Amino acid sequence: MHLGVDLGTTWVKVATTSRGVILREPTLVAVERNSGKIVETGEKAARLLQSQSPTGSLVALRPVREGVVASLEAADALLHHVFKRANRYRVWRPTVSIGVPAEVTKVERRAVVEAALKAGARRAEPVPCPLAAALGARLDLSEPEGHMVVDLGGGCADVGILSMQSLVVAGTVRLGGQQMDDAIVRMLRRVHSVMIGEATAEQLKLQLGTAFPQPSQRTMDVNGQDLVDGLPRTVTVSESEVREALEQPLGEIVAGLRQVLERTPPELSGDVYERGIVLTGGAARLVGLDTMLERLLGVKVRVADHPEDCVALGACRLASG
Repeated sequence: MHLGVDLGTTWVKVATTSRGVILREPTLVAVERNSGKIVETGEKAARLLQSQSPTGSLVALRPVREGVVASLEAADALLHHVFKRANRYRVWRPTVSIGVPAEVTKVERRAVVEAALKAGARRAEPVPCPLAAALGARLDLSEPEGHMVVDLGGGCADVGILSMQSLVVAGTVRLGGQQMDDAIVRMLRRVHSVMIGEATAEQLKLQLGTAFPQPSQRTMDVNGQDLVDGLPRTVTVSESEVREALEQPLGEIVAGLRQVLERTPPELSGDVYERGIVLTGGAARLVGLDTMLERLLGVKVRVADHPEDCVALGACRLASG
């Protein structure tokens, strides 16, 4: 059985050619605060961490940061859990293709392969995320025309110019959905003198996050901790405040896209301006992102169908090819 694996910063997804995406689990491990022992992984880890008190004995550990393995032991445990769950679909010692950032070191690439092999894979092949995302988005890469794909994940934005089934120009901005959440946390501290958690910041991004001004001006009440007296406080956050908080990380992503376009060969650059840019990854769903990129880059932009699943689906097609 061949599996496509998207080992992202916030989610790990597994796909097969016959069933599509069969598993989605948070890229999260719960460990004991004092001993560092791994207690639970994935969805079960998220539920344990959510149910305990702030002074509980467990802490959250993310095995992947900015798209690459940060803890081999934790990544191994998470993938072992994922492959075990995949056994429900008669998958045993699978051959896997795993998405990795376009610009990744040999050490970082080897860490991903090692984690998959230790977790039970028979063979593991790293695949550049833009290539996997392009195939997952059903782009035709067989012809000598250029395509541009931007995969916006939780930890990084991967940019690629592709042609003839290969990655011609690539770039990786080590910044994604998590850094957007961090920007919202900093904004609440600066503007409202309130500290909020990661989950609340993500909720604000999902509910109010926009990259381009919208006709509506929504607001949302959030609970946080007052930075002055330490007491709980509810504040009202506006859509415009969240958009301003996202300007800096989005600006860095735009700069990364421009650098890739500047390095693109002229014969492929014309194809990109004719066909446009395809966005994949969970962060591609940010409201108004396609409009903002079109205005700033002068290129048509569209969001792929089921953008968060493209890397896993494309990696799976590569694994079985």
